[in-house]
Amino acid sequence: MISLSAENALIIDFQSLGLTLNEAKVLIALVKLGNSAEVSEIVEISDVPRSKIYQALEGLETKQIVMRDEIKGSANVSRLIFDTPSKLISFLESKKVRPVHMAAKRATNDLMEIASTEAGKEGVHEVWIIKGLNNINRIEKEIIDSAKHKILSNLYPEFLEPIITNLQKAKKRDVHIKLVMLENEVERLSESVEVESLSSYPITGISIEKFRSMIEILPFEGTQKENLLSTLTLFGQFLAKRPNFLMVDPDTDNATAMLIFESSINPPYSSAIQTKNQDFVNTFSSLMNLILTIATNLRSLQDQFSRSE
Repeated sequence: MISLSAENALIIDFQSLGLTLNEAKVLIALVKLGNSAEVSEIVEISDVPRSKIYQALEGLETKQIVMRDEIKGSANVSRLIFDTPSKLISFLESKKVRPVHMAAKRATNDLMEIASTEAGKEGVHEVWIIKGLNNINRIEKEIIDSAKHKILSNLYPEFLEPIITNLQKAKKRDVHIKLVMLENEVERLSESVEVESLSSYPITGISIEKFRSMIEILPFEGTQKENLLSTLTLFGQFLAKRPNFLMVDPDTDNATAMLIFESSINPPYSSAIQTKNQDFVNTFSSLMNLILTIATNLRSLQDQFSRSE
């Protein structure tokens, strides 16, 4: 157990790193409570009045340190975005115009002591709201870096570009990666990276127009051809407006999913859901597998047609 004097010194160091007094106290309380806690729990051990807790949490959220659960209208559960003290302190230090290295070093050591000596608790909330493009990109990277077996991605190019290095590292760790994009999206992404080098799965881009022109000249009866073209049109429309999600190790107990929402404000994608809820992961895993099955069948049809020419 860290001493009171050491905790006070940690609070001072946090203030040197840019936090207010109450933000520092709330941050320490969150670490003590296992990085995730309800407001009532924070009030109990933080020595911060309830009337000041929400202001402190909003400050930590603005500083991109904390995310809050807002499911069903509740904003009473908060979680630290960073999973280790060293990551948190490095982030705070990087935000300072003139980094305070000694304060950062002491705060790292003291926070690690709190994290290792205080009894943690299992987080009961499985769904978290992430706000802000920078936060979304950072969580994307953390999710990918945690992958051990499989990554399924239905992300648009603008969300793949910031995580290319992380995907490449995952592939080197023998993590199996599946990407689904339209062919024009592959072309856009290919301006910065060889897309095939990211994915362990051969289908990275699907050209709806190529399949349409191919089906047009196949010797099907009128109704059959119409049904095929109608299905292809619906599939193309779905891919063009598909859910934007990322999943890691969906077939394991450690499965994680991230669903990114479109917003009318700038930047266009400003919020996301991160969850370990198995039903949610299973649903989107099934959706991805359905997309891949349709894409595989289309590719097979194209190959057969090419061989018959």
